[in-house]
Amino acid sequence: MLPALSAKDAKAPKSRAEVGRAAVKRLLSFGAMAGVGALLVATSLPANAFQSANIDETAAPAVVEKQSVTVQSTVAAAESVARDGYTVEKPPPPPPRQVRVAAVVGSYSNNPNGTIQWPFPSAPITSGYGPRGGGFHHGIDFFPGAGTPIGSVADGVVTFAGTSGAWGNMVRVQHNINGQTVETLYAHMQYGSIGVAVGQQVSVGQFLGAVGATGRAYGAHLHLEIKVNGGGVDPYAWLVANAN
Repeated sequence: MLPALSAKDAKAPKSRAEVGRAAVKRLLSFGAMAGVGALLVATSLPANAFQSANIDETAAPAVVEKQSVTVQSTVAAAESVARDGYTVEKPPPPPPRQVRVAAVVGSYSNNPNGTIQWPFPSAPITSGYGPRGGGFHHGIDFFPGAGTPIGSVADGVVTFAGTSGAWGNMVRVQHNINGQTVETLYAHMQYGSIGVAVGQQVSVGQFLGAVGATGRAYGAHLHLEIKVNGGGVDPYAWLVANAN
């Protein structure tokens, strides 16, 4: 036999309105709890914890653009360096060649009526008798200009007229001066200019040939040598002492 229900247990069933109100209360209670939870999370996490990805994506292009500008600037500089490094420029012209000219040995005055004369009325002498370039220069060099007539320094006899090695075209004349045998040698004459022959008697100032650059010669000039009794002497000093 079932126990009898109390008055509390025997309440009538709830109406539909009451059931609705109970459901609303439950929803409000759940919302209140959710709000409290959200408040707790907001106060415990950093402010930027819930920033959206869109904000980062917006900032990213600014960084990329800055890097892009930097790279372009570097490339431009590299192109400039490369361009400058491979620029072909016309080299400057070489400096003018300097020709060393020896000092003038000395000057002279020629007497056209003397029995002993210089081979030219006047001419610079730029290489003297003595040591030169590790060797010995046995004569003196006159530079009156190519083609200038060469005169015999005194009366005499031609002992050689032709070509001879380093002397090129040359003439030798033998003289008898003050009881001494004097030989004069005239070298580097122009081709075809010799005007005397071996054994020919010549007089002072007579044309022997023209100034040239034959043989071993650097520029047209007359190389003159003088020997007295077979020994070489300084032609300049001898002519200064004997020309009259």
